[in-house]
Amino acid sequence: MDPEINGLPNPTRDRLLVGIPTDEILNLQVYDALGQPRSVVRRGQELDVSNLADGVYWLTARLRGGQIWTQSWVKY
Repeated sequence: MDPEINGLPNPTRDRLLVGIPTDEILNLQVYDALGQPRSVVRRGQELDVSNLADGVYWLTARLRGGQIWTQSWVKY
């Protein structure tokens, strides 16, 4: 069964909560509108995105079992 996957809240100001169990996540990466990877601090299922400029970003997660999940989200 696939884990429930979402990033909330969307839009967000300073943190993004990832609805994927931590033990299912192999890698999380945030990309900007130009496709460049951006550095964020991860604490379990929470990402601190306060250092990012306002704009549209993509969160990509590689999961155990080989699944890749991507969601766009807005930082304001």
